[in-house]
Amino acid sequence: NAMHHCTRLGIAERDFFVVLYAITSARGVIFLGLEMMQMHSEVLDEYFTDFWNVFDVVNSILPLAVNALILVPATWDPGNATTWGYALQTLLAASCFTSGFKLLWFIRVFPSLGPLVTMFFEILRIDLLPFLVLLMILIFSVAMSLHVLQGPVDNEYADPIRALFSTWGVS
Repeated sequence: NAMHHCTRLGIAERDFFVVLYAITSARGVIFLGLEMMQMHSEVLDEYFTDFWNVFDVVNSILPLAVNALILVPATWDPGNATTWGYALQTLLAASCFTSGFKLLWFIRVFPSLGPLVTMFFEILRIDLLPFLVLLMILIFSVAMSLHVLQGPVDNEYADPIRALFSTWGVS
């Protein structure tokens, strides 16, 4: 359980864990509060039509969800992969990705990097996104057909979620 895991840590590691937990919780609450104030000042239909507003809300909620899952004792047992552990890993990865993407958005104000970031987003929006949608459709269709062909022979690959995590070496 979580307490057993924390007792194996030294005092310095536990203090670091508590400080990091407090910082990420405060970051999530502060940014979510700022987004809620922005939502309150705008019409909701207009607020949610902007991609970056939705992205900011997701980027604010993800650290709070990760911190909530960290408190679930089942997520701390590394020898027993559970659904809660998979959810924690997935949310943590999504939180890191959105935070990095948000940092990329903040970098655009620098004169030397701004045009590069703008070019990246334009290429992503115009050229790369339709290609990635088609690629994902192709990958999922091949993966699901292979899953059907394999059948539930191996317990590790018995359901699509476990197959996905086992294939990518997450579990």
